[in-house]
Amino acid sequence: MPPVTLTLTMSADIDPPLAGPQAAQQLGREIARRSDAQLAGTSLSPDHIRVSWTVLRPRSDGAYSYPLLELERTVHAVVRETEGWEGALIRPTELRVLTADDIDDRPDEPTIPDLVGVDEFAELLGVNRARFYQLRDRPDLGFPGPVARGVYLRASAEQYAQDRARRLSRQAATES
Repeated sequence: MPPVTLTLTMSADIDPPLAGPQAAQQLGREIARRSDAQLAGTSLSPDHIRVSWTVLRPRSDGAYSYPLLELERTVHAVVRETEGWEGALIRPTELRVLTADDIDDRPDEPTIPDLVGVDEFAELLGVNRARFYQLRDRPDLGFPGPVARGVYLRASAEQYAQDRARRLSRQAATES
């Protein structure tokens, strides 16, 4: 049987909530590494409770349910080994596996996540390109990681922009 690339997605509610999109990305990279897979995407709800990880994994034996079980176990292990989430409650809300043929048969659903480049991300933040790079280079600000050089998930960019606006609003209120 020729190798098939599976698209595996696990969505879960996590308590306590994740710190932000960057934390979700970091966990996703570790989940993919331990699963011998490639991280295809991460999404995080605005309240940081629901997170979804999607990984791509080659499979040649035709078994599709085992990789899902393995992914779920890996997610639990990675989250619980992360400092601050040792006792986290993880409640899976969706487990899904798709092959390339399955994806081709679902034209009504997007197969590529909505992405933004540096200029559009800077516009979401209301800053110029130079300020964007300053913010990106400050690890203490929780800037989301790119999916490729200069390319970010729109959901992560929008969430970061909202979080930054709230933070600036609180600072302005404190100073007045």
